Amino acid sequence: MPKNAKKEKQAAAENERIQRELEETRKKLAAETAADMIVLRALLDAEKQARGIEQAADDYSVGVEWRLTESEREIDAAVRAKVRAEVEKDAAEAAKRSDEQIAAVRKEAEAKCAEISARFEARRGEYADKVFNLVIGAANE
Repeated sequence: MPKNAKKEKQAAAENERIQRELEETRKKLAAETAADMIVLRALLDAEKQARGIEQAADDYSVGVEWRLTESEREIDAAVRAKVRAEVEKDAAEAAKRSDEQIAAVRKEAEAKCAEISARFEARRGEYADKVFNLVIGAANE
């Protein structure tokens, strides 16, 4: 074989080896890129899921705050209604006691008036004579 042919054969073999290495490197890079894309897609999916979870947590938080506020309002309304009922009950009882006390005082006053009237009626003649004697100056009282 001529020297040139030998060099051409070596060059061709070297070229073929470089082409094989280049192809292997290309396949290796393609596989790594595919693996990187899978990892990147998983990361993007995880981020998207995390945002969804974060949004759900925010929505839940707002819902919880609203439910707490509504529960506080309901409790406040129930407490106010109970207090109002107790106040009305106490006012009614106080009015009843007052009416009973007023009735007792009136009854006592009427009894005293009746007693005084009875004593006056029993001594009417005596009082009339006393007043008559005072008017005419017949007695000193």
